[in-house]
Amino acid sequence: MDIINAVESTLKARMDEYAFKINSCIQNQHSEESIDKLLLLIAKYSKVSNEIGVLQNIKTQLSSFAQSQEAEPEMDTEDED
Repeated sequence: MDIINAVESTLKARMDEYAFKINSCIQNQHSEESIDKLLLLIAKYSKVSNEIGVLQNIKTQLSSFAQSQEAEPEMDTEDED
């Protein structure tokens, strides 16, 4: 699970970075390239947000799998009695 936590941390840091850049872009919207820059940042933020959602699903599946693996030996010993 350490690798999953590391990836989660990395993705959250990227989201924070893009959120900061989005706010900066909104504050400095006088440049001609502001719209394109904002659209690009929103796309990047959205991608990372979706990646975090996928990672959460993976964590849930791994947790469920681990719990089922822990419960399985108990079921086997009950069947043997």
